[in-house]
Amino acid sequence: MNATRSKSDASFTDRQKSSMLFQMYILTWILLAAATMGSKFLNLGGLYAFSAWNAFAFLGCAVGLIEDISHAAKISFTGEKSRSSAGISPTSTSSKLTETSPLLEKSAQAVSQTADIDERTSWWWIFQLLLVVPVPITLLTHILLLLVDSLSQSLSDGNNPVIGLSALTLLSGFT
Repeated sequence: MNATRSKSDASFTDRQKSSMLFQMYILTWILLAAATMGSKFLNLGGLYAFSAWNAFAFLGCAVGLIEDISHAAKISFTGEKSRSSAGISPTSTSSKLTETSPLLEKSAQAVSQTADIDERTSWWWIFQLLLVVPVPITLLTHILLLLVDSLSQSLSDGNNPVIGLSALTLLSGFT
């Protein structure tokens, strides 16, 4: 596997990550709307996890937008401006140009600048992961533990097991 990553590969993965975070925010917003309707019309409780999940998905999207803005403006987190990171410079006029000569060539200085920008922004995904994953998983796991603990008591009382098991199955799908 090639150790260096091309700029188009990096921008594709950044766009894909931003798209996935935005899609997750839309999903959590839909789940939050369904949980709100369920708590209002069906008197359901324990749906606070969807509010927290939506809030942390929003924060993950906000961090992704900050990353995209800082990456587009070519500035680091400390505020230093960097040179162009395109990694491409026009060919020198002193070389002999033919039909097969490349119109653009990479310079070593531009490649090192691109590597510096990649190193500066490599920590963003860790911050996004810490925002998006642990809190919702912890809250949903807590609700699942409460549901499993209460399921044994409701079955011995003669209640219908389909309701408890379907809730358990649904929440297990989210974790």
